[in-house]
Amino acid sequence: QECRCLNGNVDCYDDTTKCAESCEHGVPIPGNCCTDCSQCLAGETIVNNGSWIALHGGKCQECQCVSGSLQCRPQQQCPQLHCLNVFQPHNSCCPKCQGCTDDVSQNHEAGETWTNLNDPCIECQCNEGHATCNRKECPVPCSHPVPPSPTSCCPTCDGCLYDSKVYLNAQEVLHQDPCQTCNCNKGGVICETVMCPEVYCTKAFIPDGKCCPECYDCLYNGQSF
Repeated sequence: QECRCLNGNVDCYDDTTKCAESCEHGVPIPGNCCTDCSQCLAGETIVNNGSWIALHGGKCQECQCVSGSLQCRPQQQCPQLHCLNVFQPHNSCCPKCQGCTDDVSQNHEAGETWTNLNDPCIECQCNEGHATCNRKECPVPCSHPVPPSPTSCCPTCDGCLYDSKVYLNAQEVLHQDPCQTCNCNKGGVICETVMCPEVYCTKAFIPDGKCCPECYDCLYNGQSF
């Protein structure tokens, strides 16, 4: 405005005659009542001519600066939400379903699943802003599974646990019965009966820890037969 003192009165009026151009969203020129129409002012953000800016806060619009005026259009179609608890993120134009916070203060979005850091057998899911946790089921399709590691939950059939010892797949398994030869096969221990060769002696014996009979050696004139 421009004001004048006339006969003891102050008379003010808008001075538009000095502005070279006028625009709706131009950037104010310091110390001047005119605006710079080569840029646009969107809130507190200066937008160059021809550039786009997204307007959030529920408006869900994107606007282009055209000679000091913001020309806007819908930015995106917000998806339909199937939840009761919604919130408006400060950096998004679309609302979202309420998320969850786990035991270690980590945030999770609605519908997200995660494993409890303290117990790998507990799996949680975020639903309506609340975490629902359940213990995992571990169906194991083998008879001698390997126990899980500290960071996993379920035993596996990658090897075999037999008599408190872990064997690799295809590795020979030590059996208490020496007449059985066993191997680890994908979490199962497969055994076969040892076939003993025929012995030709009158007095055969079975050595300790072995399965098949053997003949006694004969010592004659310092030679073993």
